[in-house]
Amino acid sequence: MKTIWLSLILVGIIFQANGQSTKPSSIQMDLIKKSDNQYKTGWILLGTGAALSITAIAIPNTYDYNDGSNNDTVRALLGWTGFLSIGTSIPFFLSAGQNARTAARLSLESQALMQPIPFPGQPNAFPSLSLKIPL
Repeated sequence: MKTIWLSLILVGIIFQANGQSTKPSSIQMDLIKKSDNQYKTGWILLGTGAALSITAIAIPNTYDYNDGSNNDTVRALLGWTGFLSIGTSIPFFLSAGQNARTAARLSLESQALMQPIPFPGQPNAFPSLSLKIPL
């Protein structure tokens, strides 16, 4: 009984295991999508930071002119949050550009396989991921 179960499991694993994918890799599309998401995140953080900073500048110093209470804490909180948000957007823009440039240099193509002695049934080419580095 154990051997039957073991053989069924092995046969199932053999049919499920693929040595090589038949569809091309989507590394370029993943990098482009990641770049778009980072670019969008950068713009959201930049816009939010600018809005918070402008709001901090627009708030008057005194809230109530009768008792003289001031808004320095609120202005400082909004100003620093806006400044940090703007500063946080910079790395998102930089990494989005880097990912877009990397996606432009990556390509999936078939490379010729140079064998000194060709064996029958062996492939003449194999899929490869190439990275072009401009010098």
